[in-house]
Amino acid sequence: MTAPLILVVDDDSDLREALSIVLGAEGYRVVPASDGTLARGYVEHIAKDDDRPAMILLDMMMPDMNGEQFLRWLSGRAGPHIPVCVMSGRSAASTPSSTLRPDATLQKPVDADVLLGTVAELVAGH
Repeated sequence: MTAPLILVVDDDSDLREALSIVLGAEGYRVVPASDGTLARGYVEHIAKDDDRPAMILLDMMMPDMNGEQFLRWLSGRAGPHIPVCVMSGRSAASTPSSTLRPDATLQKPVDADVLLGTVAELVAGH
C-alpha cells in the first residue's frame, strides 16, 4: 500500500518546502504546487489512482488562481471528494465564502502538531 499523497498548494516556496519536510517525515508523499492553476492541472490530468491526493493543503492568497477560485473549481468537478484544508495568514475575511466550505482551516503560521493532527484526521476520513 502506498503512502497517502498530500497536494500542497502555496505560492511561498519556503513554506511548501517546510510542509513537504514535515509531512514527508510522517510518511506522506507530497506534491507541491505554487498556485491553483498548477494544482488544478495535477488533479485534472496527472492524478490517477495511487497518485490521487488523499487531501489538499490550500493557501488562500496566491497569484493566478487563488484559493477561493480553486475551491470553486474543485467543488464543481466530477469525481471523488478530495478533502481540503485551507491555510491562511489573514483573519476570517480571507477564508472562503460560506458556499465554499473547506473540510478544515488552519491559521498561519501553522503549528506542526496541529497540522499533522488535521492531516491525519482528514486522510483517515477520506
